[in-house]
Amino acid sequence: MLHRLYLLRHAEPEEGAIDFDRSLTLNGKAQSIWIGHYLKEQEIQPQHIVSSPAMRALTTAQLVAKQLMLPVVTEPAIYNADVDTLLKIIHAFDDKQKNILFVGHNPGTTLLSYYLTDEIIEAFSPGNLGVIEFDVPNWQSITEKSGKLISFVTPQISFSVE
Repeated sequence: MLHRLYLLRHAEPEEGAIDFDRSLTLNGKAQSIWIGHYLKEQEIQPQHIVSSPAMRALTTAQLVAKQLMLPVVTEPAIYNADVDTLLKIIHAFDDKQKNILFVGHNPGTTLLSYYLTDEIIEAFSPGNLGVIEFDVPNWQSITEKSGKLISFVTPQISFSVE
């Protein structure tokens, strides 16, 4: 049975401030809204959205979720997590939900994508979305190289406010 993980790195954050509390730039907010519209236009409807509680990730998730009319669940362990921790979170997903949007940080997002697919992505830039498909019976069956990267999306928006 196919499971899809929509792996999203938070959008562009503000500089400075305490890392956990950094908010999104205007461009970051636009990137998040763009990703939400993209998912909606492609008729992609995750059944669940899980996000790091860090401000930049949570705001990204909330702006995407607004387009999809879904709630966001926070998972504190995503923040600064290594691949093993992220994999444990994935293994705990409800098997009734086959399509999950996961909003996190680098380097975890990039390393997780490589671990799951063995596809080299130099780095997930802010706002990048990787779609990983697994032909497994449940989330607990996901292991190293068990997924296939079927899509990689970069928000098509960039502007500066001067």
